[in-house]
Amino acid sequence: MDGVSKHQTRQPNILIVAFDDEKTSMSAIRQALKEGTFFVQGKPVYLKAFPSGSQSN
Repeated sequence: MDGVSKHQTRQPNILIVAFDDEKTSMSAIRQALKEGTFFVQGKPVYLKAFPSGSQSN
């Protein structure tokens, strides 16, 4: 998706997404996930920084 720079998955069922808010929006990302095979539940939580970890894409 244009505007998404990286993502990370964490257990259980957590997806962390870094994106450029001038190119896409949280609602567009949520809609794309819902149209795919990723089950979306709950409200998004905004982080001050992308967490470090080995599962980053």
